[in-house]
Amino acid sequence: MEALAKVSRETFIKRMVAHLESAYSKELREQVGLIQNPQNFVRDGVKKATLYDISYEHDVQLYLECMVELGPNFDTDSDIPWASKILQNRNLTGEDKMNAIEEHLIFLAMNE
Repeated sequence: MEALAKVSRETFIKRMVAHLESAYSKELREQVGLIQNPQNFVRDGVKKATLYDISYEHDVQLYLECMVELGPNFDTDSDIPWASKILQNRNLTGEDKMNAIEEHLIFLAMNE
């Protein structure tokens, strides 16, 4: 069973690398470290998402997209305190956390 979970995780990582390279090629070029090893970037992002109880694939994908758009350490960035506050809220599920972050980003975009 553990071997199956590892294969599934690696398949997810490969899909996310392909997705990020396709959807965020410009952003990835700007963050040279991501280009050099996108698999490690995704693996690290999956681990970080897990720390915040984010486990559904769609929510992990959103978390990874936030890492690209807002910076790899958006979860602890003092310039983005709202993200850390949401992620550390123990009363929210992982899905609720990512929904709140997505709503906040939409709100910010509408007010630019």
